[in-house]
Amino acid sequence: MLHFGTVVDNQFKETTQVRLEPPVNGAMPVLSPNGNLLLINKASGSMVVIDPQTKAGTVVRPAKPSRIRAAAADSSYVYLLSDGAALKTDLTGKVLSTYRFQLRRGFDPSSLAVTGNSFYLADKSGHIARFRL
Repeated sequence: MLHFGTVVDNQFKETTQVRLEPPVNGAMPVLSPNGNLLLINKASGSMVVIDPQTKAGTVVRPAKPSRIRAAAADSSYVYLLSDGAALKTDLTGKVLSTYRFQLRRGFDPSSLAVTGNSFYLADKSGHIARFRL
């Protein structure tokens, strides 16, 4: 069961619940700016898009499955970090752009953030690399 809500005066105020059948295990959670929760499968890049307004989830399968290391969302797109590339996708799973990059030796990114026309990769040691979209 997923619980959606807001925090008011340091307390969680639930607005709705969504039951997932079957449950989704081991996925990367990403909250999109529109309030949907994206549960991204690390092995394939497939997503379950959960809309708290309709209390439903939709499965989105990518045209070309890829192993995903990290993910982020902005107002219109989902960015998936694969080996040696960031994939810009829409919410239907269609890859719109592929950004390839060279990482310095020893830099093993584990998280991804997107803001404006840049994306940022960070590793577990706190090292950050910035790339232009």
